[in-house]
Amino acid sequence: MKYNITRQILNYILIIAVLFLSIGAFMFAIRAIPYSYVESGLNMYYNDTWTLNIITGATAFFFFIIAIRLLFSRKTPRRAMGALVKHTDLGEIKVSLGTLTNLTQRAVTKFDEIKDVDSRIHFDDDGVLIGLRLMVMPDVIIPEVTQRIQDEVKLYIEQISGIHVKEVQIFIQNLAHSQSSRVE
Repeated sequence: MKYNITRQILNYILIIAVLFLSIGAFMFAIRAIPYSYVESGLNMYYNDTWTLNIITGATAFFFFIIAIRLLFSRKTPRRAMGALVKHTDLGEIKVSLGTLTNLTQRAVTKFDEIKDVDSRIHFDDDGVLIGLRLMVMPDVIIPEVTQRIQDEVKLYIEQISGIHVKEVQIFIQNLAHSQSSRVE
């Protein structure tokens, strides 16, 4: 994950630099920037102190390293939008986010102690992370029920889809109100 963010930041820096260079070259080509400005800037650069040369050289080296890093960076396979790709000997299998959500809902609704469930699936490089927001019935022993739910969801998703479940996080959102009958 960190690698992708670093690569995106480097891409943006390089794109912005190329954009400014392109605008400058275009402005020079249509003569919006007179040749005399460029000539006086180059004369000032060559006649100036060595600090400007060091700054320019360091900037050029920085952009060179960015370009080389992006050129030889590891290409990550494109993941289908909203689907987890599993590779087998015969090809690839794509399991949609909706399928995993439905499987998770089905695994949790087997428990009578649960009144309501909201699930979130997050893809990772080597599996999925499942987040559950639960409303439990009153007088439920929460540690016992949540442990059983985590085990059941992990086992059910892995058996049905073949996708590794890295973790099942549970957030107890609320207790359901018990519906006791009134005697009048």
